[in-house]
Amino acid sequence: MTIIKILLYISLAISLLSSSSIKMIEPKLAIKMVKQKNIKFISAEEESVGIINSVVIPIHLLYNVDVLGNHTCSPLYACSSRMEKIIKKLNITKDNQLIIYDKTYGIYASTLYTTLESMGYTNISFLNGGYSSIAQLDPNQKAYDGYVAEENEVRELLRKENSKDLILRYHSLLKTLKKKILVLKPLLLVQPIAQQNYPFFKDKVEKQSIDLTHLSTKLELKLAIKKIEEKGLDSNITLIDACNMVNILEKNSSNGSEMIDSLSWKDIIDKKREGIKAEKFLKKMFLELGLKKENLFYIYCMSESEKAFYMQVALRIAEYNKIKVFSGNWDTWIGAKIE
Repeated sequence: MTIIKILLYISLAISLLSSSSIKMIEPKLAIKMVKQKNIKFISAEEESVGIINSVVIPIHLLYNVDVLGNHTCSPLYACSSRMEKIIKKLNITKDNQLIIYDKTYGIYASTLYTTLESMGYTNISFLNGGYSSIAQLDPNQKAYDGYVAEENEVRELLRKENSKDLILRYHSLLKTLKKKILVLKPLLLVQPIAQQNYPFFKDKVEKQSIDLTHLSTKLELKLAIKKIEEKGLDSNITLIDACNMVNILEKNSSNGSEMIDSLSWKDIIDKKREGIKAEKFLKKMFLELGLKKENLFYIYCMSESEKAFYMQVALRIAEYNKIKVFSGNWDTWIGAKIE
């Protein structure tokens, strides 16, 4: 099969994974793409290990906190110009197929996905399962882990052994195991990845080049809340608090409201797959909650907005595509001038 045919197959497979506006990719397909030249894997967390040939855009840098506790990129579009510089430094172009992952069920990957999407990057896929899912499918990793476990067992036996003959045999076995480990180590698909030094972000609004299809400004969310307060449940707007933290409706100062759906980001995690729950389970969950696809959804989490982005990805997987995420935090909501 030629490279072109492989890439066409991969592109078709990604498009068929879901009819939602989120391009999901499962580990069994992603592992076939690891060594393709035009495909870039991007880790959304600053980790010492990751999928080979990955670049790193750690989301936590977008939430750099100064000495006064202010988040310097809240909302996210406040730092788009700095993001562009990082993307350029990493030699990422809009022609590349980008596959985004992390190690935390996709929570940080979902934020980076939407950030890049809002900047005009369309060839993006969300790896459901993170780098550990690739390691689990890598036959070399399985053999490597087996040899490492065997090496540890032999070392423990050697520590307790008094027989000279057995000690010699154990040393010989350790030498053999070490050679096997050294041979396999450079072949692993999950490896130490290079870390980058990035400049701190500055709070400068660059909204004109940002696609706000799935992003809500502070002003837009305020207008949505006003409409809800005027028309109630007939407003065709659904508010979702992804962190079950705070009621943002002005008419009711209590912690809950019948006009806010409290839907925890924890409820959409599939711990076994180390990612987001499958589409059929998400659809069932949202249907049982009475969420209407024709409504316009505003999602927020006032402590960590990446949880709101995570909820947005789950809703879009389930074909709820009229989604707006407030990408600021509580400080932005109550005090920042950025609208």
